Amino acid sequence: MKTFFTFFLLFFSFSSFCQINLVQNGSFEQIDSCYGDPSPLGFDVFQWSGCDGWINPTYASSDLWCENPVFGNNTPPFIPGVGFQVPRTGDNISGILVFEVAAQNYREYIQNELVVSLTKDKYYQFTMYLSVADYDAIYGQATSCVQVYFSDSQPIQLSSYQPLNVIPQITNSTNNYYTDTLDWILFTGVYKANGNEKYITIGCFKDSANISLSKQPTDSTGGDNYFFIDDVELTELPISYHFPNVFSPNGDRFNDFFSPNVINIAKWDCVIYNRWGQEIYKLTNGNNGWDGKTTAGKNVSAGTYYYVFSATIGNEEISEKGFITLLR
Repeated sequence: MKTFFTFFLLFFSFSSFCQINLVQNGSFEQIDSCYGDPSPLGFDVFQWSGCDGWINPTYASSDLWCENPVFGNNTPPFIPGVGFQVPRTGDNISGILVFEVAAQNYREYIQNELVVSLTKDKYYQFTMYLSVADYDAIYGQATSCVQVYFSDSQPIQLSSYQPLNVIPQITNSTNNYYTDTLDWILFTGVYKANGNEKYITIGCFKDSANISLSKQPTDSTGGDNYFFIDDVELTELPISYHFPNVFSPNGDRFNDFFSPNVINIAKWDCVIYNRWGQEIYKLTNGNNGWDGKTTAGKNVSAGTYYYVFSATIGNEEISEKGFITLLR
């Protein structure tokens, strides 16, 4: 009589492949009316225009540039007093002043209510495209101050144009100055959600003492720093890691290796321990299969082993633990 033994491979797994843009109206195309002039102080041109998802959260004068204006004739591709730029996609773009010489703590922001709240401990990829206004280049003064703040409630100060008193989670490198007045420049970052974040606010949150400029203005006629913004996106990161919990390194070419299936994570390691806590083997993205031997090449006995998986995603560290059953 033959006895047949069947076992199933079980997996610990994590995966995320959602590519839906969580930013409402990320390219500013969904509007009811086009204002057409630079916005005055205290005026929310996004609400006036019926620009879905977007508001101006402070007393400053963030701009929305669009075709067929109701007032004025300041339409792309040329905006008098600001510069020349055509939208990266569609007809409309936003614009914010992140530093002004005459009023150095003057800041403009744009704010979006996300399609859904963010999920705790999930990772999200933020992207948008920037272009520098022409007059910034005239004075040779560039800034690196571009930042994004995630929150579960709206940071709003309708009576002030001073910097919002919050700590942004995504921030540009201090010495990465934006100088291109012709092309659209990709700005991107990774964010690990605390959970329930429903709003993003874009701008510069630093005060004048801490803002980084490539060249300090010599007088009050020096350059300001104004960015056009288009195609804002926030998507859940398509990352994945899976761990089989049973393998049989017997040379039959079936299930001979314990191999974590890691997708779109560049930096990771997985350390294997025996029941006494002694390290047996270490896997990395360059050496991603364990054949049941020690680093010295000796077979280990059948039994249960313990692993610790560590990875870096953006600026965040993650760690997962589990057990492996080795059959011989």
